[in-house]
Amino acid sequence: MVQNPGRHSISLRTRGKLPMGRNLERLTIDRRHPARETIGRAVDVLRSGGVVAFPTDTVFGLAAPATDEGARTLAEVKGRMDDKRFLIALLDVPRQGQWIEPIAPHIQKAISVLWPQKVSLLLPAGPAVGRELRDPHDRVGLRRAADALTRALAAALEGAVISTSANLSGAPPASSADEVAGELLGRIDLILDGGDSPSGALPTTVVDFVAATPRIVRQGACSPDRIAELLGYELDH
Repeated sequence: MVQNPGRHSISLRTRGKLPMGRNLERLTIDRRHPARETIGRAVDVLRSGGVVAFPTDTVFGLAAPATDEGARTLAEVKGRMDDKRFLIALLDVPRQGQWIEPIAPHIQKAISVLWPQKVSLLLPAGPAVGRELRDPHDRVGLRRAADALTRALAAALEGAVISTSANLSGAPPASSADEVAGELLGRIDLILDGGDSPSGALPTTVVDFVAATPRIVRQGACSPDRIAELLGYELDH
């Protein structure tokens, strides 16, 4: 549940006109108990077309609404020019016929097992997924909004938010608000500073369930051995 510890929990630390015409606002936040008014400010920024940086349960992330416009904005911010698509964090297991197309029972079972983990799943994109959020193979990347801050943002945005690592394309993910500000100055609008990412934090592991044989396409926070233990069988990687 999102709690409101009061206005004293919000500290405006940096604000000023930036080279690309964006004003950077930096607010402190309790990532375990994010204040309602802080989340409200972040959502105002997102709904007005801005980009918010925030700490996740893995590395520092960038958030945007789970829409084509949100995806285009993030691609511009990160300088991404390839066919990769951004991952979407959902409050709940994806519904067939909405975020994903109908899938086989064994894939449903695998999703239920892996959903609570630090794993993102490539699945057949459903009708709710815009063109900019599906890759050339009509896949969409989904993961559970696991931590309180990501869940609060997703809840305020109809249950879904784009969440991608806070860095320029090809650069290592940022692990602190200072790193985000240094690398993305002038490109983003708001930083939620809830402390640094854990030392050595990795992005989510990505598993492709659209391939004929499910496989790991990016190794990350959840090891192949752990995934094999959960599923009861090993995946190619």
